[in-house]
Amino acid sequence: IDFDINVLRTSDEGIQVMANCADGGAGIMGVMMYSEQGTILAEFRVDMAGYKNIYTLNKPIPEGTSTVRIISYCDQPLYIYEIEAQLAFMPAQAVLSQDANNLDHGHDGSLDTSANIFSETGFITYSTAELGCASGDTLVLTMNDSENLPNTVSIVSKDDSFDVITNSDADIGIDGHKGNYTYAVPTGTAYITIYGVTNNALYIYEVKKQ
Repeated sequence: IDFDINVLRTSDEGIQVMANCADGGAGIMGVMMYSEQGTILAEFRVDMAGYKNIYTLNKPIPEGTSTVRIISYCDQPLYIYEIEAQLAFMPAQAVLSQDANNLDHGHDGSLDTSANIFSETGFITYSTAELGCASGDTLVLTMNDSENLPNTVSIVSKDDSFDVITNSDADIGIDGHKGNYTYAVPTGTAYITIYGVTNNALYIYEVKKQ
C-alpha cells in the first residue's frame, strides 16, 4: 500500500504504524520511502508480533520523501489500523498486547464475544479513551478463567508516558463463568493493562464504565 507523506504528517517527525499480522503472530513489515521522482530514499524491515502494536518508522523521515510504501512479509494478511505522524493516543513503540487476541471484543458491547489472554505473562492494554472512561471512574470487567476455575487477574494503570502509576496495581480474584468485577481507575490514568492468569486462558467479555 502506498501512502502520501503529506497526508500522514505535517512535520519531520517519524511515522508510526499500528499494525499486526492477521493471526497476531510474528511477521515482518517492509517499508520503502520514495521521492516524488520515484527514487528510493530509505528501505528497511520491521519485526512485528502481537495485536495492534505500535512501530515507529525511520525517524527522522529522509528529506524529499513523497511516498511511503508498506509491504507485508507475513504469511497471512497484514492489518494496518493507523498510520500517521505520531499516534496521539500512544507513545512510540508501545506494546498493546502479548500472547492475546481479539482485543476489540473486550469492549464491543457483547457478552457473546471475548478478548483472550493465553498465558500468565500475556496481557492486553486498553486506553481510557478506547474504554470511554477517565480517572475516578469504576470499571466493570466481565471475565472468567477458561475452565471457570478460581484464579487471579492482575491489573495496572499507566500514565500518558506509558509508565506504571504508583499503587495502581490490583489483584482480582475470579471464580465461575462471566463474573463481574470492578477496578477503580486511579488519577492520571491513560492506559489500563490486564494480565493473564496461571495455567489457563483468561476470557474478557466486556470492560466498561460502571
